[in-house]
Amino acid sequence: MGLYRPLLAMLVLLLGVFQLTGGGDKEPEQRQAFIQFLQNTVLPGRAVNGSPR
Repeated sequence: MGLYRPLLAMLVLLLGVFQLTGGGDKEPEQRQAFIQFLQNTVLPGRAVNGSPR
């Protein structure tokens, strides 16, 4: 049991580091893609988000 606890702690720390570094901020790209989807598919001919077509 003496080796189990430090290995578990290192694994949890490693997973935490991967979780924090793995996710980039893709929100602006996703927002633009969604606006294009709305303009081309759902609301053709209408302005979305106040931007003229």
